[in-house]
Amino acid sequence: MPQSIHFPRQAYPSLQVGDIAYRINQTTNDPSGFTTANFGTQLGEVTNIQDGTITQDGVTTLTTLISIDTDATVADTPTTSFIYFVKNEQVEVGSVTGYYGSALFENNSNRQAELYAASCEFSESSK
Repeated sequence: MPQSIHFPRQAYPSLQVGDIAYRINQTTNDPSGFTTANFGTQLGEVTNIQDGTITQDGVTTLTTLISIDTDATVADTPTTSFIYFVKNEQVEVGSVTGYYGSALFENNSNRQAELYAASCEFSESSK
């Protein structure tokens, strides 16, 4: 059953339709006083992503509306919950194919930056 969650900001560049959404409910009843969390509950697959706005008390906020195909009750998600997304490994994992590869590293800031390492995995695809 599709359900929706509003996030109070836009720009989730890595979120895609087909990702799996999870929810972690935070609790603060740890004897040490630290905030702890459980391992999370799978909500379901993301079926739609839509940027928009919401206006409350005269204040307009950029939002992202995400539809999730789930049996869980998303509406009961506490505001202290952490929502995260996991990629489908069969779609996202792979290697570069072809005969030529190129990479460009740019520093877009005004400050000096140092690249510690860059690596590449390759194998001969044909002979």
